Amino acid sequence: MRDLGIIIAHELSPSSGSECANGWNIVNNLENSIEIVIFYARSNQSMTNDYEKEIGQYHTALAARGIYAVSIAYPWYCRALSRLSFLLSRDRATGYRAIYFLNYKIWLMRVRKRIKNETTKNNIRFIHLLNHISFREPGRFYDLGVPMIWGPISGLARIKNAFMDGRPFVEQLDNRLRNTSNWLAVNSRNVKRTCKQASHVFAVTN
Repeated sequence: MRDLGIIIAHELSPSSGSECANGWNIVNNLENSIEIVIFYARSNQSMTNDYEKEIGQYHTALAARGIYAVSIAYPWYCRALSRLSFLLSRDRATGYRAIYFLNYKIWLMRVRKRIKNETTKNNIRFIHLLNHISFREPGRFYDLGVPMIWGPISGLARIKNAFMDGRPFVEQLDNRLRNTSNWLAVNSRNVKRTCKQASHVFAVTN
């Protein structure tokens, strides 16, 4: 059995900004003493970026450093739901957030299944859930018997009512729903268990 570290970076690309750039910058600057397997999404949910193709040209260079990038695709029904979400939503970044994070949760379940398979063949030293940079959906990796790292995370800030007064009704409704969903998410059993059992949690905001 070989020692492995596992990084879960849904957004990972040398060709895009935001979370993709955050993931790639961390991976590209690793000073790893053991082999690392990175699980990343084959593409973003809007299907506008092919992460697998963008990372493919770096496979040889990464492997020479003991880093192996493995793409995990969304199932067909998630892709169909995502297309519908982006078609109907005004949010061009995520589509409807409820659908976005539901799909992300399903993707994390696929990753968990792959990791469980790895634990039977290798000595997994740690699991690092690198992104999304959000507390909303950490998956369920705390019960695999492997030290877990979560973060960076942020996004809990509550929009106060004073900032919503006088805004259009739809905008007020959207922000109130966001506040409510944030409260529900941070108080979910899965988030609480992850925070309690993770070896390290890195937070960007209070």
